[in-house]
Amino acid sequence: MADSQSMGSNVGAVHADASSVCDSAAPSIDAIEAMIGEAASIVKAAEQRRSARRELRTLIETIEREAALATTEEDYAAADWLRLEAKRLRKSVFGAVPSGAKTAPVVAAPASVRKLEPPAAPVHEAPMPMAFPASGGDLAHWLSRWNEVERQLDGSGDERLKRRQALDVRAVLCGVHAYVVRMSDDPRNGKDVKTARDLRTRVATRLRSLDWPWEAPTIRDHGLDDTSKAAGIRRLSDCYCRASLACQLFDLMQDNPSATLDEGRDSVRAALATMLYLQAELRSLRIADDLVDALVGEMELAADSLGITCVLSDECDAETPPYTSRALSALIERALPEPAREAEGPDDRNAAIQAILDVAGSREDFGADPLRIAEDRAAILPLVDEAFRLGVPPSNKLVRDVILERWPAILNGQGNYTVFRREVDAEIARRAAEQADSDDADAADEDHASSSDIETLASDLRPILAGKRMLLLGGVPRVHTAPKLQAVLGLEEVLWPEAKKADTPAKFETDMRKADVIVIVKNYSRHAASHAAASIAEETGGHCVMLPAGYGVAQIISHVHRYFETRGMIAARV
Repeated sequence: MADSQSMGSNVGAVHADASSVCDSAAPSIDAIEAMIGEAASIVKAAEQRRSARRELRTLIETIEREAALATTEEDYAAADWLRLEAKRLRKSVFGAVPSGAKTAPVVAAPASVRKLEPPAAPVHEAPMPMAFPASGGDLAHWLSRWNEVERQLDGSGDERLKRRQALDVRAVLCGVHAYVVRMSDDPRNGKDVKTARDLRTRVATRLRSLDWPWEAPTIRDHGLDDTSKAAGIRRLSDCYCRASLACQLFDLMQDNPSATLDEGRDSVRAALATMLYLQAELRSLRIADDLVDALVGEMELAADSLGITCVLSDECDAETPPYTSRALSALIERALPEPAREAEGPDDRNAAIQAILDVAGSREDFGADPLRIAEDRAAILPLVDEAFRLGVPPSNKLVRDVILERWPAILNGQGNYTVFRREVDAEIARRAAEQADSDDADAADEDHASSSDIETLASDLRPILAGKRMLLLGGVPRVHTAPKLQAVLGLEEVLWPEAKKADTPAKFETDMRKADVIVIVKNYSRHAASHAAASIAEETGGHCVMLPAGYGVAQIISHVHRYFETRGMIAARV
């Protein structure tokens, strides 16, 4: 009896256990509805993420187009900043966790069965001698990196941008090549190695089409195994990645008109040390690269001009690079121009330029009086700084010309205007070359035009111009030209005032109204005064003659004669 009762109780216990198992295996309606709601929230978050990524991709492409436009307009600082921002946005959006998604709680596995997480894809940072995972994770990294670099390759004419792109492509080529060397001996990696070789061919082909071609490096030390050779090539890839950042930093400092002398020295020193480290790595592997040698030479000249005399050889011979990618990126962020406020636009920039012109034109001797140079500098340089902050480029013609023609001495001893001074010096050199060409043309014209030819043309003009007034505008006034024209043509008066690009038409209005003939020299043909001269001549019944080139006596007489001849006031000569 006791046994039967015991058996019955055991059977009941078995049924109870089965019932509890079924209850635990079958979720309740409430649990199912909760999971439905969770799944719906995940789907909604995914849709929102896809929509947001699509919109952001469109905006990024717009930023990249703006960067290309800025490069076309030679606004290199803005172009570099826009490309850096586009790159940052691309990097931040891909792989981001959806904002509204719920993540499942992480449950730790028992210690006896816990597994190590696989290593993440290698980060392109400091050199890692053995950064070669056995899986295809490293290949995925290089595929992604090449897609990123290839998107930035364009047909821009900016030589400095092409140099940075060539360094980026070299970094990818070395990374992929290192992967092929490391993995090719293992038959289990056959598919990944084939993919890597195809990628290497694509990258190498694209690199040959750039201005600075280069081939995949080959380490000729037969005493090294494939692992050591691959590690050396991979270190070279990291060096090229940092070199691209160093090149961008160097270009930014060349284009930053408001950088302090200390900032310039820090940036150039970092860029040069990074490039020298890469050069030393190339030499240790017996690999040549003309692009690196050219960049090192350019940066050494800049370092000498800034008084950088520190010895960098110890840094270059060290086992670790003197500057990491993160340190170089921080210097780049500091070198980027401060973005203009949202409310600032073309009107603000035009107002800033006009403020400079107003102050520069407030006195005839502004910037030229040695006793007031400090006062003038304090009055004008803050306005120049504000104009640059608002986005006015250092190459702006109005600002450049007013400095060039009125007060270049105002920048003497000022170390924060490297790019601006370069623009001014380039314009001075251009004008000197133009003046030399004009003088040569005038001399050739005077040589070829015989006195009898000039006299023949002058005899036709005298009945029209005798007793009249002539005004010459533009060019560089020559002492002998005005008296000679007056004597040859029988003019009552010939005026040739000094005319600068920054001058307004109002300065010459009185002389233009008195003149019977106004002659506009070529370099003033697009000046506002030339348009005012044409209007005044039409209003007063005078004549306005445009010189296509040169302004020697023979050229002026010849073009004035042609002007009256085309209007039927002189009989055409056969």
